[in-house]
Amino acid sequence: MKAIFHLLTMISCIAKAQTVEKIRKIDSVEYYKNELGKLVRQNSEALRRSERFQEIFDNMVKAIKKRNNYSSLVVSIERAHSDYKVFNNKLVQNGFSPLQPSMVRVGFGFGNKRGRAIYDIYLANFGFSNKSVKGNEKITTLFSNLFQFDFGIDILKVDQVSFYPYGGLSIRFSELNYEKTANANSNYAFISDIATDDNSIELQSARLGYQYGVGFDYAFSNNSDKTYKTIVFIKAGVNRPFKEDTYKSKYIQAYKPEIRQGDWLLSVGIKLANKR
Repeated sequence: MKAIFHLLTMISCIAKAQTVEKIRKIDSVEYYKNELGKLVRQNSEALRRSERFQEIFDNMVKAIKKRNNYSSLVVSIERAHSDYKVFNNKLVQNGFSPLQPSMVRVGFGFGNKRGRAIYDIYLANFGFSNKSVKGNEKITTLFSNLFQFDFGIDILKVDQVSFYPYGGLSIRFSELNYEKTANANSNYAFISDIATDDNSIELQSARLGYQYGVGFDYAFSNNSDKTYKTIVFIKAGVNRPFKEDTYKSKYIQAYKPEIRQGDWLLSVGIKLANKR
């Protein structure tokens, strides 16, 4: 009998514990959040099925079609020209090949249009290095922009085409690097003797920059309800520092090679636009 009594007592305690735990679950923040979420979803579905909602939504889409405002993702490829005339003369005098006057850059960011105002924000425009060589020696240059902001005013204000002068600011980084490939020492006695004449130096210049020019946008495709469109654009202008580039490294603090990077640029790109 005692065994049966203890068994019944144990069952009763377990039942009470489960009841308490159930009450705790019901009387919890998570429970109320779940119930509230269910209620919101049920009412949202009912609202979307209502005639009034559909009427307002259709009218909103019609109004968006008439507007030319948009937000977009921007991707570009750029031909950047630089004036290396003075620097190239010094390179040739020292036996190096001259630097080519242009380099390729790629950029990405976001674009917007509100009325006549067009503004593009490039998170980065990265340049690919331009090089000069002499035997096992190499000199490279490049320049990039971070957080480039361009603001323009659309002269045409037409849904499919925009033409606009623009100007803006950016953080500008220029680099000038020298590298000499090491010669192998065949008479080495230890690992540190294997390579000889290994020299390199990296110089950087950081400046606040400005850019200005003209841009042309053309929307060549739309989705079926004309709320999304793909825009191809061309921009031509200059990209210069407010103050002449002064290159620095851990060895020197003020080297001015008389290089003018970005004296003109030509950009071609695409905007994947969502009309608003």
